[in-house]
Amino acid sequence: MAGSIWVLLVALLVFMTTLLMQRLIDGHWSFARLPVTWFYASWLLGLTLLALPIFRYFEVFSGESGGYLLGVLASFSFGTVAAAFAGRRASRLGFTRGARGQTVIDTHDVPARLLMGLLAVGAIGTAVIMTNVMLGGGLSLADRLDSDNFSEIREAAFTSTGNRIGLLFGPANLMSAIGGLGVAYSLFLYGARNRNYRYARWILPLSLLLVALNVFVGFVGFGSRMFAIFGILIAFFAFMEGRWSIGERLIAKRPSLKSVAVIMLSTALTAAAMWVAATSFLEQRVQRQDPQHLMYRTHRATLAPLAYDMTRDDKTLQYFMLSVSYLSTPIPTLAFYLDLPAARQPGPFYGEYNFPAVWRWGRRLLFSGDPFAWERARYDIFKPLGDIGFGMNVWSTLVRDLIADFGKWGALLFLAGIGFLAQRVFDRQREAPTMQRAGLLVYLRLLLVFAGLISMLFMAQVYWPLYLAGLLAATAGRKSRRVATLTTSRVRPAAARS
Repeated sequence: MAGSIWVLLVALLVFMTTLLMQRLIDGHWSFARLPVTWFYASWLLGLTLLALPIFRYFEVFSGESGGYLLGVLASFSFGTVAAAFAGRRASRLGFTRGARGQTVIDTHDVPARLLMGLLAVGAIGTAVIMTNVMLGGGLSLADRLDSDNFSEIREAAFTSTGNRIGLLFGPANLMSAIGGLGVAYSLFLYGARNRNYRYARWILPLSLLLVALNVFVGFVGFGSRMFAIFGILIAFFAFMEGRWSIGERLIAKRPSLKSVAVIMLSTALTAAAMWVAATSFLEQRVQRQDPQHLMYRTHRATLAPLAYDMTRDDKTLQYFMLSVSYLSTPIPTLAFYLDLPAARQPGPFYGEYNFPAVWRWGRRLLFSGDPFAWERARYDIFKPLGDIGFGMNVWSTLVRDLIADFGKWGALLFLAGIGFLAQRVFDRQREAPTMQRAGLLVYLRLLLVFAGLISMLFMAQVYWPLYLAGLLAATAGRKSRRVATLTTSRVRPAAARS
């Protein structure tokens, strides 16, 4: 994509400047955990792929679209730096001093019944959704377990008229969604090595079962990889948040052979799962259609000559490149929308697209409004791509959808606000870790890491847990006591010993 190199270089400069300012403000190099790192990750990955001689896209960066993209990154950076500056006194206080190698999370701050309730509700809701899927589509369980039928599973999920469980479908969807928050809480506590809460022996197995159920429902119910990705990432983010928020590192200064082996095995298994999802699963889902034709029809891209020569005789590699294009396509798609004439810009929808639950419940309370308003807004957003003959349901960034709701200036202000909020939650969690705040941070990280790829604000599996986590963090944070965390001091204070 023409112009991507200069955009990438300036984006890297803005990113490094933001990190330096964070370091000067709070005195810590929390590089891997900073919200700005998570936000920039997908943008920098996409820009790097565009700068390499791999894909050729229909769109090019104009001065306006390239400048606006940099404005997007700078707006988020401004929000995080402003939040760090506002909380600099708390940040400089650091962790509560405790004995090296010890961690304490107040057991009074761990409501085990809430944890078990969220997980049980999530398991029941997911099971009900699976029942609804099995009752429709005309496919038996044996058919759904056959990898040759992934395309039929996906088609049945899209074309199935209505649901078979009536009024239970909405509550089941909500129950399944908030079960993910239970997974985030339990994996955070497991990562923090907290064993001092009731039912501990059941919480982790139930959490992993819920993740496995979502993966199963995604594949055999909807022919989709996103359920698996959500479940695995939520568990991973929560576990690492538990480890890092109490001052530990992924690898200690003197790593044991066991820790290195676990990390290498986890990396190998993750890479293998990604390869299968990018090749075998994708090939089955698209019914072995030509991957290069699909790339052009859906992503408006072709392989560059060098990449084409390397993959022309290997269909598996071609399907892999099609999957890789999902990581680079969103930015050209955003550039396409930015360059549209004002008359063809979708919206404004004033939050109706990105916050459907707020508008839906508002209409119900007022007994007015269009019950299909969200579906109409989604069609209007996709329509510009369909008008020129390309695939409509194509990944675009969070920014495309924010512009459709609030306009270009509104999107920049929204991102600055999200940056401020994410940084404040991060700072408070670093100072005094709590389970409730950890859940909010996990879902904020999920939004940020996908911001350069696709919007998640309108997805029920994300927004319901995000809303609930925010409510719990706001109410529990006021009454929770300060907890002791890991530092380098060898003497624990009286407050931590009591």
